[in-house]
Amino acid sequence: MRLHCEFNTCPCLNYVGNSNRCYYCGHGDCWHANDHGQFESTRQAACSPTYMFILMPQLPQVPPLPENSPRFCPKVIALPV
Repeated sequence: MRLHCEFNTCPCLNYVGNSNRCYYCGHGDCWHANDHGQFESTRQAACSPTYMFILMPQLPQVPPLPENSPRFCPKVIALPV
């Protein structure tokens, strides 16, 4: 169903007719807004999503290295190259 005319300030509130021209205002049917939205799609609606649960394993906690460890570098300059 076509609604109001969108041509400039045309006062036509509803498309009347079954041809490509409105009997009331004389404008083409393309100037009348469509009540189904701007675009009409022939596609079917998208499938509803399915959700599944994935169990993530618990990783063991690793304690931080002590500061006096030989593997700990206190400065960036002390890193081996």
